[in-house]
Amino acid sequence: MMPFVKRAPKVTFKKPIGSVSVSGHKFVGCPMPCGVQITRLEHINALYRDVEYLASRDATIMGIGAMLNELSSTVVFERPQDEEFIRKWQLACQGNIAHVVVMPNITIDKLDDFLNELVQKRVAWFQDGKLQPPCIASDVGKENCLCALHK
Repeated sequence: MMPFVKRAPKVTFKKPIGSVSVSGHKFVGCPMPCGVQITRLEHINALYRDVEYLASRDATIMGIGAMLNELSSTVVFERPQDEEFIRKWQLACQGNIAHVVVMPNITIDKLDDFLNELVQKRVAWFQDGKLQPPCIASDVGKENCLCALHK
């Protein structure tokens, strides 16, 4: 996506970056899931981790670090409490967070449907006060968490 954004900075390993990740099936239009990751060798071991929603080990970079990057199409938010909702909207979840990649083909109506359903479900999940929305500060940073502790 970055090569197509006019004001995006040029990506090069001459700069102090650790990796570059490209999703071929989202941005290039490949008919099957694919991706390319270029990482400095010293970072490979730090990237390996178990990923809950994949049920395997993975070394790809998640969108969390760039959560507030204005050029990112990844949206990170607290994990919904309903597994059926997660499956319906195909949310990628790990721990207390979920993320989606909002592509240009997603309509405002589709976003409205998702948000309206999420808001309705959220009211039901937390209405009686027995269950509190999760704090996601450890996943996204205290400055990005909007829970009652970090407002």
